[in-house]
Amino acid sequence: MRLIYHTTTVISRKEYNLQALMTKAKTTKYLKSRAEIMPIHIRNIPDSITRAVIIPACAEDGWLQQTIYSLEQNPAEECRQTLVLVVVNGPAPDKNNTDSLQDRRSKMQDNNLQTLKFLNNHINETALHLSWIDCASPGHEMADDKGVGLARKIGVDSVLKRLYGESDRETGNQCDEDNFVILHLDADTLVENNYLATTSHGIRKNSTPGAVINYKHRITSTDRMEKESGEAYEIYLRYYVRGLEYADSPYGFHTIGSTMCCTAAGYIRAGGIPAKRQSGEDFYFLQELQKAGGVSHISGTTVYPSARLDNKTPFGTGTAIEKMKNTGAFETPVYAPEVFVALRNMLVDVISNINRQPEEILSVLYDPLAADFLQQHSFAETMAKLQQNYGNNETQLIKAFHNWFDALMTFRFIRTLSDTASYPRKPLITARQELNNLLQEKE
Repeated sequence: MRLIYHTTTVISRKEYNLQALMTKAKTTKYLKSRAEIMPIHIRNIPDSITRAVIIPACAEDGWLQQTIYSLEQNPAEECRQTLVLVVVNGPAPDKNNTDSLQDRRSKMQDNNLQTLKFLNNHINETALHLSWIDCASPGHEMADDKGVGLARKIGVDSVLKRLYGESDRETGNQCDEDNFVILHLDADTLVENNYLATTSHGIRKNSTPGAVINYKHRITSTDRMEKESGEAYEIYLRYYVRGLEYADSPYGFHTIGSTMCCTAAGYIRAGGIPAKRQSGEDFYFLQELQKAGGVSHISGTTVYPSARLDNKTPFGTGTAIEKMKNTGAFETPVYAPEVFVALRNMLVDVISNINRQPEEILSVLYDPLAADFLQQHSFAETMAKLQQNYGNNETQLIKAFHNWFDALMTFRFIRTLSDTASYPRKPLITARQELNNLLQEKE
């Protein structure tokens, strides 16, 4: 019997075909019931492409051009295998709004029209398969309550529809959903010249549905406070992830949209990008990718988002930097290292007692605040149901617990304990040094 080597697992031809059929069925179901599809402006999408780079762009004309040029520095052969889809999006000017908001939206639309013009002119000048979706010109604008989440979703869904949803194509794209890679980039993010190859090879090698890439914010401002705030914000982001790593949380990875990548099959299993959110879609999408099979880390290449003041979204890099600039960057209080110790202890206590009665698990928790948090979030009822569903299968029971106590629940746990007198916040520099000491002791 012929064997096929699929990632690191040896499976038979029959098993491989069965998996392919199941993946195809899930893709078809998703595209019919949950996808957001819009026309893609491109001459054709060749079957030879192996990846797609999805870039939402809202009033990013100058920044986007730099991003496209950085992608073009990748080897020509890699570019020829790459579809780059820019989802140009923005709200419609509304005469019922205030004069200042009306003027701001008009300027955003003018900027977006310049982006569409650039893309149309540049399409014949690049080895990339450059394409775009118009969610910005008059009559095509995005709804007021929609944002980058919907833009990302429209981009991915529309590509998958073209590649794997055409009824008149028997096989679709030659690269199956398990190996087709989707790279999520931002319009203000530069990449290295090995970005395309390294990310695609990395996620396939890791055999995970999702992955995150190294990042380093570009700080171009000459304003001292803005520069320090940008540096402090990145330190804070890394501090939080390192805290989760210390706690051995399965959600110990950064959640920055321009660092995300996934396979097409992983995207489907995770339920697609959360489209209802104006921002934060990266956090929730990566959370679901972890539940769908894991989020790995890809080293060997780095993306460079811009650290700039920007209040287009309710939270995110630009908003956070502006807040830190106004409050004094390095003096900003952050979660104390002790709260990550509490998280680690709670996870150890629950996992090591996973088969005991839920009330007994609560009784052995070291920290009464941790027990109170779990009780307030219906831990006993939830754990009883999980134990009933998975019986003596400890591996599946632990996985189910982590799916319940997910990234959002973890954040709520940390924030709740940090609001008590037992875990007061500390200055960023102090907290980072103490956490580094804890990590060294752990090693």
